[in-house]
Amino acid sequence: MIYRREDPRQIRFSCPWEEVSDEELVLTIDREVERLDLLELHQQYSEAGAGYYDPAMLLKVWLFAYCDRTWHCRDVGQRVRYDVRYRYFVGSHCPDFRTLNRFRHDQVDLLSGYFEAVVTRCEELGLVDASVVALDGTKLRANASGRKRRKPDELKAAIRRRLEHDVVSDELPEKQAEVEVAETSASLESAKLASPIVSTTDPEARLMKTGEGTIRLCYNAQVVVDRNQIIVAASVNSDANDKSSFAPLIEQSQGNLDSAVGAILTDGGYDSGRNLKYAEAAGLDVYWPTAGVAEKGQFPQAMFVYDPESDRYRCPGGEWLTYRRTRQRNGVTIKTYHGEVKQCGGCRRKAECTRNKVRRLEVSETQGARARLQEKVSTPRGKQLLSLRKTMVEPVFGNLKFNLGFTRFNLRGLAKVKGEFLLLCLAHNLKKIAQHHATRCSRAVSWALVTLPAIVSWLRKTFREVGTSKITKNYSRCRFVA
Repeated sequence: MIYRREDPRQIRFSCPWEEVSDEELVLTIDREVERLDLLELHQQYSEAGAGYYDPAMLLKVWLFAYCDRTWHCRDVGQRVRYDVRYRYFVGSHCPDFRTLNRFRHDQVDLLSGYFEAVVTRCEELGLVDASVVALDGTKLRANASGRKRRKPDELKAAIRRRLEHDVVSDELPEKQAEVEVAETSASLESAKLASPIVSTTDPEARLMKTGEGTIRLCYNAQVVVDRNQIIVAASVNSDANDKSSFAPLIEQSQGNLDSAVGAILTDGGYDSGRNLKYAEAAGLDVYWPTAGVAEKGQFPQAMFVYDPESDRYRCPGGEWLTYRRTRQRNGVTIKTYHGEVKQCGGCRRKAECTRNKVRRLEVSETQGARARLQEKVSTPRGKQLLSLRKTMVEPVFGNLKFNLGFTRFNLRGLAKVKGEFLLLCLAHNLKKIAQHHATRCSRAVSWALVTLPAIVSWLRKTFREVGTSKITKNYSRCRFVA
């Protein structure tokens, strides 16, 4: 038979569901978004004036776009016109790239509630195993050029001059102009621009060292994952280190999950006295590698005997180190003890103890907790859990950066960046749900393929044993009675 090309002008009828029936991710996003409480999202729109597209439809499009490695609004707008998977969400509508970009820019603040709902949905499906969770962070580049940088004072002065110029150009009343300039000046003064150099494009981004070893304007993205690599908590900050993210992420994880959080695994970037103090107070089972208490000298602090009555330490040489002062360092109380010059100068073991004039001891309030943590980490269970951390959280970052291809934010400002990262984490969890549904369906099909031949064989065997005549006789009797 000779192949004949179909007429492209020929009208045909098709069902959108049939065209995407084998796309489990599309169907999953459609079902899960319909489960969400979108009342607050619909309240952002008004029925007065021109009509608007269904916000649930736009949310589905963006969720699938981030699953499909598409983040630029123009690319998403083009796919909405030609890709049947996107057409399944929009139907006969065709929102342009401006509408899509406006929706993502204005509605990212609502994604935290939707992210929590999807985590709850994963827990209902049995995908969450919170007996062990892992924390980690990664640097993602900001949507800003590193060339356009200025000092914070210069940037604030430039913004203030531009505002005054605009006020004069708009010919506003004098009182209104003074109010606007005063409000903007107050907001600029309260803005957190502690870095010596900031970007004029995105002032909230910070210079950070990336995994490639280069220094770029970045944000620090943080996640908490369970044993099944479900993201149960996520956040973004502009701090180069991870220490400040520990407590907020743990609290967010406990709020998003109905089950209790078990062992918490982190790397050494979260090791700080404040985090250790918080973990002890909250009763958390934490595991992270620790370097121990810093010692000034060759004699470890364990060799100094503490006398609680006089609040002093006795050194291995028999001399006393008396209390000097108490200070706060990053929310942790530290006491300082040191000896006298006469005592340490005449000590025969001074060379073994310190090279300074006197020996000093800095005793932190978390010293006991750190010792218990070191002991717990050195056990076989602690070593096994620490080795498990990289197999839990690192593949998640690999999926976000390599499979989904997300290495740079598209929005600017810390608030918008947080929303975009939640959108990415939603895409990750939705793909997990789709994979779960696909696996369950494939198991059902496999069971049917294995079981149905056995049932048919049993029926054939039963029919042979009973006999065709007896079956016909019984059938005729039943028909007569009826």
